[in-house]
Amino acid sequence: MLYKFHAYFATCKPVNYLVCDFAADPVIFINMWWKLVLLTIYLAVLFILSRILEAVTHYQGGYLPSRLLDPVSLSVRRLKALLDQRGVSYTGIVERHELTELVQQSGM
Repeated sequence: MLYKFHAYFATCKPVNYLVCDFAADPVIFINMWWKLVLLTIYLAVLFILSRILEAVTHYQGGYLPSRLLDPVSLSVRRLKALLDQRGVSYTGIVERHELTELVQQSGM
């Protein structure tokens, strides 16, 4: 059993927080909603900060989408499409390993 101090009565009376009559004490109801709102804001700010920090570390570390691709596992058609998207010319290149080298060089 918990005790709550009421300044207007200058006494302590037992309060059961599991079964509470909100009509009798609306302060508990308001405090509960404020705590819920503040907790939601806190979690939203934490989520946003974590996403910002993640983006900064990925940018500083050079983990751009071009580096996350493994050019060795891609097909020749996909390598050529990737080079086209990057605006890199691959004329005169016939071998697959030359295309993968070109993709790796254009990604950095």
